[in-house]
Amino acid sequence: MHFQSRATDAVRFPTLLLALLPLAACRDGSVPLAPPPVAADVETASDQGLMGTIAFTSTGGGRFLQIFTMNPDGSDITQLTTDSGSHLHPSWSPNWHQIAFERIYDIFVINADGTGLTQVTHNGPVTSSAQPAWSPDGRRLAFASGDRGRLYGISVMNSDGTEVTPLTTPVFAYDAVQSSDYSPAWSPNGKQLAFVRVSRDGITSDICVMNADGSEVTQLTHNASGVVVSRPWWSPNGKRLVFSANSELDGSYTNSARVFTINPDGSDVVEFTIGIIPAWSPNGRQIVFDGSNGIAVMGADGSGIRQVANFFAIDLTWTAPPLNL
Repeated sequence: MHFQSRATDAVRFPTLLLALLPLAACRDGSVPLAPPPVAADVETASDQGLMGTIAFTSTGGGRFLQIFTMNPDGSDITQLTTDSGSHLHPSWSPNWHQIAFERIYDIFVINADGTGLTQVTHNGPVTSSAQPAWSPDGRRLAFASGDRGRLYGISVMNSDGTEVTPLTTPVFAYDAVQSSDYSPAWSPNGKQLAFVRVSRDGITSDICVMNADGSEVTQLTHNASGVVVSRPWWSPNGKRLVFSANSELDGSYTNSARVFTINPDGSDVVEFTIGIIPAWSPNGRQIVFDGSNGIAVMGADGSGIRQVANFFAIDLTWTAPPLNL
């Protein structure tokens, strides 16, 4: 297993494709591990006082994207999956003992030590289940369900794959105006879901929030054409959402992706540093993200940026205390 910086690949990889990569890529083929070029000043330093475990997706020097875990200081990297096909979108269970993820159009669950792999969904040749997210009580999974193209809606199901309930429905029109929903994330109280809605040109995307039953969809951002947002993550207290987008504060297009936070009602957007795929720490005091030279961590106010790994990831999620399995 060999991790390395992929700066050369990063230069070749268009920023706006990053958020769509997991759905656009062929899940049984190799996927380039290449975030957009960034220019944040990141100090390499050993981390202090960070607890928990980060799950992430990386090639690890191999052909396929696999699921790994590591300590928040970048130590103790452990590979959980080894089979063929790209493994995407890890999501920790609330009790920290399992990880749900997507592989070749279906959702799987694995124990945090890499044992007990279980297939949750069993899709046919034209359907797909992607981007799972555990509910706070551990009983349900929200996910993107669709047709293996770019038309996806948000659904929920029991954690064993039963009782699938669609919450949003993708819309397609021949004039290329479409609406498709991805990347669900539960609020800490389980009453709401944040998600990404791709619309207008099939590329431009925004952050939305709805009730857990699919009612009262509210669009939080209003981005210009070509702006792509990453999966939103709720802060542990439910007061903020963190995401990345290649946009300015006003939603206008820019060529570099940046980390933002926003209130769940769409107010008080705050821009931090250049970076992608951010996620909160379990205590809400830090944010992990892909920085200019690899995975980095910063304070929830954007201060104290420090690099914890010299490689990049696709998908990052951070769970609570160290696991004792």
